[in-house]
Amino acid sequence: MKEKSCTVAELAKELNVSKTTISKKINALGLRSELSKIGNRFVISEHVKTMIIKSFQEENANLNANQNENQSQTETQTVCDSQTQIIEMLRAELMAKDTQIAKLNEIVLNAQTTAQNAQKLQLIAESKLKAIELQQTASNDDNASSMDHVETTTKKNFFSRFFKSN
Repeated sequence: MKEKSCTVAELAKELNVSKTTISKKINALGLRSELSKIGNRFVISEHVKTMIIKSFQEENANLNANQNENQSQTETQTVCDSQTQIIEMLRAELMAKDTQIAKLNEIVLNAQTTAQNAQKLQLIAESKLKAIELQQTASNDDNASSMDHVETTTKKNFFSRFFKSN
C-alpha cells in the first residue's frame, strides 16, 4: 500500500503558510534528508507531514502561552497601576485628614485655654464680691454702732436740753 504524500506547496496551502516557512521548518527539524524529489518538486511523506504539523501546533501553543503570559502581565501591570493610583489617592486623603486633625487639636487647645481663663476670671470675680460683701457688712456694722453712738449722744443732748446740768 502506498503512503500518501504531498508537495511543499500543498502543505503550505493546507497550513496557510508560505512555502518558505515550510522549507525553514523542514530544515529546523532536520528532515531534509527524508524528503523525496519527483521531478523538480519535493514530496513530503505522511510521517514527515505529521511531524511538521505537530511542530507548528507546538509553536502556536507556545505563542498562545506567551500571549497569555503577556496578557496576564499586562493585566497585572494594569491592576498594579490602578492600586498605585488608589494608594496615592488614599495618601492624599490621609494628609488632608492629618491637617484637619491638627486644626481640630488647635481649636480644642484654644477652647481649653479659654475655659481655664474663664474659670480664673470667675474665681477672681467671686473673691472680689466676697470682699465687697465683707466691706459692706463691716460698713453696716460700723454704721449701726455709729448710729447707736449718735442715738446715745442725741439722747444725752435731748435730755440735757431739758435738764441742764451744770
